[in-house]
Amino acid sequence: MARQAPILSWQFLAFEHNRHEIPLAIQTARELGLDMIRIRKPFEVSWDVPSIRAAKVDGQTEVFNPDCGVGVHHNWNAFPDELAAEAIGREFASRWIDRLPADSVEEPAQASEHTCLWLYSNMTAPVRVMVAV
Repeated sequence: MARQAPILSWQFLAFEHNRHEIPLAIQTARELGLDMIRIRKPFEVSWDVPSIRAAKVDGQTEVFNPDCGVGVHHNWNAFPDELAAEAIGREFASRWIDRLPADSVEEPAQASEHTCLWLYSNMTAPVRVMVAV
């Protein structure tokens, strides 16, 4: 598709148990060629797991590629008539659940009312996943 995206950004949630890994996370992000890393204080989760506590850190952003946002602007298509409207419409009309084997997933009786922006604009992967570049 010849797109200059995505912007690769790591959001590192700093808890007391991983706070000491912040410098290593920044170094790893740089070595992996990410565009940026954001160190953030997460929401409190001790109500769920008392031994897990959010670290008291100031928000920090390290940008390794200051031009990373430029690619998004180059992706803009001012001529939407040239889009594959039929294919895009078909994909939006289909449900993910319909793509799975019938016995693989049980759909909840009631949909969740909560939505998270990060779910819609980001890909989340376990830290230990090997990334082929």
